[in-house]
Amino acid sequence: MSTTTRIPRAVLALAASTALLGLAACSSGSATAEGTDGEATTSIAATTTDAQKSTGMDASDGGDTPVASDGGDGTAASGGDRASIVLELDVPEDSSGHADGAAVVSAEDLGATLGAALGGDATCEDDLDMEPANAATCNGPASSEGTVDTVPWTAYPVMVPADGAFPDGSTTALLFVRGESAPDGLESILDERDVLTGLGFGSMFGASDLSAEQLAQDTLEVLTSENAYVPLTDADFSEVTCEDGMSSEQFQALEPVTCEAATEDGESFPLTVAPGPFAENDPGLLVGIRIVTG
Repeated sequence: MSTTTRIPRAVLALAASTALLGLAACSSGSATAEGTDGEATTSIAATTTDAQKSTGMDASDGGDTPVASDGGDGTAASGGDRASIVLELDVPEDSSGHADGAAVVSAEDLGATLGAALGGDATCEDDLDMEPANAATCNGPASSEGTVDTVPWTAYPVMVPADGAFPDGSTTALLFVRGESAPDGLESILDERDVLTGLGFGSMFGASDLSAEQLAQDTLEVLTSENAYVPLTDADFSEVTCEDGMSSEQFQALEPVTCEAATEDGESFPLTVAPGPFAENDPGLLVGIRIVTG
């Protein structure tokens, strides 16, 4: 059964305020209240909604501002051996001098781009032809946390919306995926007919399963947030429908989910919603928007 999420900002804000006022009125003024079994319940001031818990958002800001969550001991969750990606919008200029005019990023520039994103040294074996279905093998830091371990990364050419030109314009970008190749499921988001954007939600995002409803809500946030990798606020996306949710296992395996988005004027766009374990940002979602059909 599919789940559709429409923009509920004002409604949710009013409902949340009413609920908090009601709870406050029923409390005795104590920071905690005793439950029927004698156990203390969570402080009202520290309570977050289920949506905010899944994204690492602070309850005090109404859920509009992503904030970093911690691993339970006050420290940020470690990257460890988790899947990792880098979406790089600033593609180095072509210095290859190819006569056919095909854009190519040199191995040197490719390694420098990955290294800059991860805060360390990285190298790539080959130049990357910025045409679809190409890839280049690289080696770089395991994460952006200052680790000295070097692991394989694979660089892919992808498309992102051109500034202010969605859905009619697009430009190239780079997607680095940790590992010797992208997982089979993630290949669908490399389709040249899709343009990509993404958003980090919080350091614990992806650690818990997301229902279809929550995934639709978070995806809509990606499409409407001014903080997205490529903001699409002028596109007027109004709702997202997802038939399935995303488990924490799917998140670690980089397995995408199919959804659909609609704009205020009724235009629909198929979506590929992939896990976004961004190496240089909080984990979130990487969303592919199909702008070319057929």
